[in-house]
Amino acid sequence: MPVRMLTEKFYMVEDLVDILPLSKQSIQIYIRTGKLPGRRIGKFYYVSQASLKEFLKGRDRKVIEEEKRQNIHR
Repeated sequence: MPVRMLTEKFYMVEDLVDILPLSKQSIQIYIRTGKLPGRRIGKFYYVSQASLKEFLKGRDRKVIEEEKRQNIHR
């Protein structure tokens, strides 16, 4: 079940196991390597709903950051 922080929904790894065809360990590795943008808060990893949508579109953190950088320089 997603957690709401401020105005955005965040998913814990256990939630993502039910959504994605990946194991808990694979999801944690994706988060740590930046393939799936997320944050570790305390002992839990959280992924925002927006980051999950971008991941499902096939875009990882590096692509998103590069797009932001290009928009800044325009």
